[in-house]
Amino acid sequence: TGHARILRDQALAAQLWSFAQRAWYPKGLEDAQLSIVRVTAERAEHWETPGKVSYLLAAAAAMASGRPATVGLDEKLP
Repeated sequence: TGHARILRDQALAAQLWSFAQRAWYPKGLEDAQLSIVRVTAERAEHWETPGKVSYLLAAAAAMASGRPATVGLDEKLP
């Protein structure tokens, strides 16, 4: 969670620009839709799962037991 602002800063956009972004902004740095989102994070949460097979096994166990699935790692960051 946090706060976000939309920036229309040409100099910063030029610093961050890469050619691959033309797929989304065909007019390049002159594209009127191009903007920068600056986020100031206040809290974050990180999830890491070991893969699809582990998730499916945990989901099957949860359905059989009636308890919520527990798979992977869930950390709250200050």
